[in-house]
Amino acid sequence: MRSHQTEVARWVVFFVVVVVVVEGEKGYVPVLVGRGAAAEMVYVHVKHFGLPTMAVLLEMAEEEMGKQSEGILRIPCVEAAHFRHVLKAISNGK
Repeated sequence: MRSHQTEVARWVVFFVVVVVVVEGEKGYVPVLVGRGAAAEMVYVHVKHFGLPTMAVLLEMAEEEMGKQSEGILRIPCVEAAHFRHVLKAISNGK
């Protein structure tokens, strides 16, 4: 069984290829957060993918959707507003 950090590193390596250059900010990965029409694009700094909170969200997404091999990273298990709140708390060290 892989550790959380190993699994997160695998996701990051795959999605770093998609790092946003179009938006002008290097080091950010686009993530589609939420379900259906309510899903929103959120740009997540790669440093956040090494955190346990993100590992849990990625595992929840994998359980719900299976492993993705193409396309944008999706996290359907939370609403975008809540996800942004969690990212802000993580960034502020809370």
